[in-house]
Formats: sequence, structure tokens, C-alpha cells
Amino acid sequence: MSDEDISTENVAYKTKQSILWYTTVPFSIHFLRFANSIFLARILSPSDFGIIGIITVILYYCDSFSHFGFGKAIVQKDVVTENHFYSFFCFNFTVSLIFFVGAQISASSIAQFYAIQELENAIRVFSLLFLITSFSVSPKAKLTRKLEFKTLAIIEAAKVGVSMATSISLALNGYGFWSILIAMLIAQSVYTILVIATAKLIPHFRLDIKCLREMFHFGMWDFVNAQFALLSESVDKLVIGKVLGASALGFYDKALGLARMPHDQISQRLSHVSFSTFSRLKHDNAELERYFSRMVVLNSIIMVPAFIGFLWVAEIFTVVLLGEKWLPMVYSLKIFAVAFLVRSFTNPIISINFAKAKIKHQTIIRIILTLLMIVGILKFASYGIEVVALIIVIYNVLMLIFSFLLLNLHFHIGWGKLFRSLYPGFLLAGGMVLALFIFNQINITKFQSLRLVLDVLVGSVSYFIFFMALPLKDLNFIRKRIINRISL
Repeated sequence: MSDEDISTENVAYKTKQSILWYTTVPFSIHFLRFANSIFLARILSPSDFGIIGIITVILYYCDSFSHFGFGKAIVQKDVVTENHFYSFFCFNFTVSLIFFVGAQISASSIAQFYAIQELENAIRVFSLLFLITSFSVSPKAKLTRKLEFKTLAIIEAAKVGVSMATSISLALNGYGFWSILIAMLIAQSVYTILVIATAKLIPHFRLDIKCLREMFHFGMWDFVNAQFALLSESVDKLVIGKVLGASALGFYDKALGLARMPHDQISQRLSHVSFSTFSRLKHDNAELERYFSRMVVLNSIIMVPAFIGFLWVAEIFTVVLLGEKWLPMVYSLKIFAVAFLVRSFTNPIISINFAKAKIKHQTIIRIILTLLMIVGILKFASYGIEVVALIIVIYNVLMLIFSFLLLNLHFHIGWGKLFRSLYPGFLLAGGMVLALFIFNQINITKFQSLRLVLDVLVGSVSYFIFFMALPLKDLNFIRKRIINRISL
């Protein structure tokens, strides 16, 4: 049965709905997830988070092999059938099973390599995630292709709720790092069941070689791109864990995780919506350029104030919410805030390059930059986690530059248009910082927790005032929606 096409009008409606649900709902539950992370950080030790960092890097890297880019290939294709989804599942399950068996066999050797005995059983149990996840990927691809991000957002909220309740309960009962691992397994199981039910696509063992061939070219390059993307996000942890030890990795991983939360919860989700929207509009350059500009503006006005505000409160935030034992990570936290701000600008650029089938060239850029980054990390990791974080910043700046150069080769937009789209975010952030600076000159409170709360309130209120008051035309499409909702 052929997949139904989505009209241009439906694309516009579903894109707006998707942006609203797939960013605001996860952004709301992000605060709960963040509170959960803070709570666990107070109960668990840095070495517990170091163990989690090693396990998730190894297993998530292996898990990415099972997708082979077929999920995005399904989204990007003009027409798909049920056989495309079933073939994707068959491929995914087979590879997942291979890696599950491999994890059982190699767990002891990995634990010996890192000299952390607890890794052996943890890897064997957590590798169940391979098999659980394999049943969710094809139904999720169907929902993504249909721009059903509202549904995905609700399911994601349920997953986070289950994960939080489980991890906190187990942590309070002294399960250490196991509280996080078990919570992830249970939450992913719930997610898989809900995705299958809502997509109305029960995975079948029905393999169609023709369908796999149709998805192979795009899927292969997306797979290679994903491997090097994951490698670029993993090699630093693997090297630090080996060179500097579990505690240093715990500081590094916590700083990285906190800094990337706004990126993952907002910018990365906007990127997922963008790719689906751009893929549906890839033959209409005028509409494509309009949506691209709006996605860049959205990233700018949300991510720039968020990360600059994060830089402002980084130290007091760490002391108040995590405790003084986490102070060694503050400088890394600030550096990572810059890195993920730059990455948020790159996301819509990569999405449009993928949608326009320039995935091969985008992947080559990532391969070259990742190899250069790995050389830098191997050479300078012994100098400390802050130096590694600086290398991540340089990597993201170069990725932004070369990705946009690729975009201009096949879809002429120009640096000037990009800067104009980014300008509103920096202007609003400048006003917010000015308000914070003035407030801190008269804020005499000695209570750090109160000061943190007041800084967040002043920054948020001043930002909203500048957002609504400044006469910037690029913001009108967002302001109108806000005013309409307030009027209701």
C-alpha cells in the first residue's frame, strides 16, 4: 500500500504543529529531566557517571550501526510502501541481535581494558537495549515521515516520566549507577510499545531486497555520517576515561550533558522537524528558503539567550544545584555552552543539505573534521578536560563554516542572509545581559540560591520584554502567534 502524499498546506500546518509540540512539550519536561539529573548528581558519585558515560558511548555507537540510515531514507523518499518499513525492521533487528551477542562476549575484555570491574555486568544487561530499540525504529520513521511530531512529543514525555520515577526510586535505595541503566531499559520498553501502537505498524519479518536497494544510497551516506557524528561525540569520553580516569570523565560527562541539554531538547528537535519539512518541500525552492530562514531565526532567538544566560550563571548554578564537589567542571561547562551554541546554528544547514540529497558531500566534511578532531584530542587530552572542550568548540565552528559553504554551492543563500537571521538572537541576548548586569550591581543578597533564582527571573523577564518590544520584522511571525494565544 502506497504512502499518502502530504499537500503543501498540510506541510505548513503540520510543521507549525510539530514545532509547537516537539519543542515546547519536551522543553517543559526538560526541566523535570534536569531536576532529575541534579537529584541523581547529589546521590551518585562522579565515578558512577563515569561508568555510565563509558557504557552509553560503547553501546550507542554499536546501536547506530543497526539503523544504517534507512530511517532518514524513508523520510526523504517521495513515495514509500509498507515493505520499506518491514524491510527496515528486518535489517535493524538482525544487526541488533549481532551486537547483543557481541556485547555479551566482549563485556569482560572491555571491563579489563578500563580496569573497572563493574562494567562487565553493566554492559551485558544494558545491551538488551539493542533488541528493545529495534522494534521501535520503523514505526518511529513512519510517524516522522508523516510529521506526527505531536504524537512523538507525547510519547517522549511518557518515556521521561517513567525514566525519572524509576531512576530516583532505585537511586534512593542504593543501586548506584544501576539505577540509571535499569531506568533507561524500562523507559525504552514503554516508548517502543507506545510508538508501535500509535503508528499502527506492527513490525513484521518481511524482507524486500528491492526496497532495501532503493534506500541504500541515501541510507549508506547517512549511516557513514552518523558513525562519524557519533565518533566525534564519543572519542573524547573514551580517551578521557583511559587517560584521566573515571572521576575526570565524570566531571567532563556531567559538564557536557548539562551544556547540551538546551541543544538536544530544542535545537536538535527543530532540526528533526526541519528535515521532514525540507524533504517534503525540496522541489519548491522559494518555500524551502522561506522555511529555512524561519528555522534559523527560531534557533537564534531561543538558543543564543539560553546559552549566554547559562554562561552567566554557570558557577553559581553548579554550587547551588550540584554542590561544591562538582566545581572542577565549571570551566568545561562554559566552554561547552559555546560549542553547542555554534552547533545549534549548524543544525538547519545540515538538514537542508540532507533534504536536497547532498548527504555525500556533507558526510565527507564531517569525516575530515572528525579525523582532525580525534588527532587533536589524542594529542592534548593529557592537558585536562578544558583543553578537550576547546577542541570540541573548534570542531563545531569549522562544521558550521564548511556546511554553509556546501549549502551555497547548490542553494544560494549567502552569508549576509544567514547573519541577518542570527542577528535577532544576539540583540535580544545583549539586552538580557545588560539587564542582568544592572540588576547585579544593586543585588546585595548573600544567599547564592536566591541570587540564582533572581538572575533566572530577571534574565527571562527582560528577554521577553525585549522580544515583544524591539521592532524586528524577522520576529513578527512568532510574535503574532504569541499574541494570538495570549488573546485566547
